[in-house]
Amino acid sequence: MSPSPHPANTPEITALKSLAAPFHWLDQVPFSLIAGAFFVAVLGVYIRTAAPSVLSGDSAEFQFAAPLLGVPHPTTYPLYILLGKLTTLLVPVGEIAWRVTILSSLCGALTALGCLVLVYRIGQSKPAALLATLALSVAPGLWNAATIAEVYALLMLLLATLILILTLMGPPTTVSLTNQGTHPWRLYLSGFIAGLGCTHHGLFVLTALPLFATYILLLLIPRRLTLTAFALLALCFVLGLTPLSYPLIQFARYGPFDGVDVGLPTYYFWGAPTSWRAVFDLMTGGDVRRGIFQLPSIPEVVRVLHMVGNRLIFEFGPLGVLLGLVGAISMFRYRRDVGIGLVWICLATSGYLLLLGPAVQDAPVFTLPIVLPWAVWIGMGGLTIASTCSDWLSASKGAPSVPLLSSILPIRVGQTILIVLIGVTLVWGYSRVSVSSKRHLWLFRDFGQATLVALPSNAAVITHWEQGTILHYLMAIEGQRPDIEVVTVEPQDVNWGLVAEHYNADRPIFFIGSDESVAGLSVELVRADDYAQLFRFTASTDE
Repeated sequence: MSPSPHPANTPEITALKSLAAPFHWLDQVPFSLIAGAFFVAVLGVYIRTAAPSVLSGDSAEFQFAAPLLGVPHPTTYPLYILLGKLTTLLVPVGEIAWRVTILSSLCGALTALGCLVLVYRIGQSKPAALLATLALSVAPGLWNAATIAEVYALLMLLLATLILILTLMGPPTTVSLTNQGTHPWRLYLSGFIAGLGCTHHGLFVLTALPLFATYILLLLIPRRLTLTAFALLALCFVLGLTPLSYPLIQFARYGPFDGVDVGLPTYYFWGAPTSWRAVFDLMTGGDVRRGIFQLPSIPEVVRVLHMVGNRLIFEFGPLGVLLGLVGAISMFRYRRDVGIGLVWICLATSGYLLLLGPAVQDAPVFTLPIVLPWAVWIGMGGLTIASTCSDWLSASKGAPSVPLLSSILPIRVGQTILIVLIGVTLVWGYSRVSVSSKRHLWLFRDFGQATLVALPSNAAVITHWEQGTILHYLMAIEGQRPDIEVVTVEPQDVNWGLVAEHYNADRPIFFIGSDESVAGLSVELVRADDYAQLFRFTASTDE
């Protein structure tokens, strides 16, 4: 994954080398050693601060769906489930929920490694690469994604990998694969990664796939790509799509379902689809897709853009935002092709956010793809500022007004600026620990176990998704309380009293939620908890 130690001396690279010239203090250290050490350090931090046990909601669902080789909520995320299952087999220690979470930690650390190589390739400066990667690694967006069982760290890894491969190939106007190009394997690998990304998350399709398609189109128009190479590229892309067969295979094995029974505790298929058509609908988003997108109004556009700006400050701080702006400008000057691609990622992500309706409560998490371009720009911005100061001192060192300047001072000043910026980024990262670390997050396990202990034999529990997935994990993966039935349904979708009436009168019925969740129902409080309360259903409503 390391770039060539002697990249081609194109005019762009020559110009960038003039920027990086003042920084020789890391030249004696091999880049591969720096990259390896940084990867290990970031991975260690992510694992150390990862959630130690079961989480709630979607994360808890992934933590039991992966080891069961189940099919989770739309769009089924087959690549994440398969990798999650593999992680539970390869990691020999720790509870299953934690092992699934470690997949996110690994993806986050690999994303940071990809950023390091990317910025070094662009700027030819180790300090700038370290600055950018450190800013990315401690940004709460990636740090949070790397410490929970969620799909976003893998999304970032796929995005960073595709951008890195295309950057290593060089500008499409200089690449020729008509006669066995120098590195044709990079082209085929980019097709495979593009296919994998399309199976994983819609944000990849929106942000990265257009970049890949444009790059290939720019190779095809002047016929820099042979038909044979294009056919192999298409084959690699199709191979990347193979995870999509996973939910189809599982439905062929276990389906059709009855629309109610999702197969727990031995298996799990979200939505319990009754037909192949329902499976395809699930894979393309289903009700989730139909319920979240809408055209924004002008006030909504202003609100979303304001949210994105606040999110950037939350991720990088005011200094990081300013450095990113400087770096974006300098990127256009020296690597316009990469600069355009990074700007596209920001614009496409913002467009996605604008289309999200009010039903999406966690919209800020979808700003995550913007974090990668901004981190790259931070590194380039720091390099530009340090180089500019060095150049100014070099031009002034002979002036009588500054007699103490020596030939070495400009170099030291440039180095010092980069060191200070790296130090400031470390301090900023330390301030983000409180919002990023999940190291002591035992809340959900404690709640789930205490709730199961409080339930009588053969109880039926009607609960929200957030709490129901906790119980599903403890029951399906750890074998706790197999006598209990858990039904997850939101009270605004189906009245819990109507659900309770489907059970025999002699079966104990319980609800988990808030006072608002059981409003209008005849219940008694069994267990109070700041997270969620346990109620016993005592009678039907009088409606």
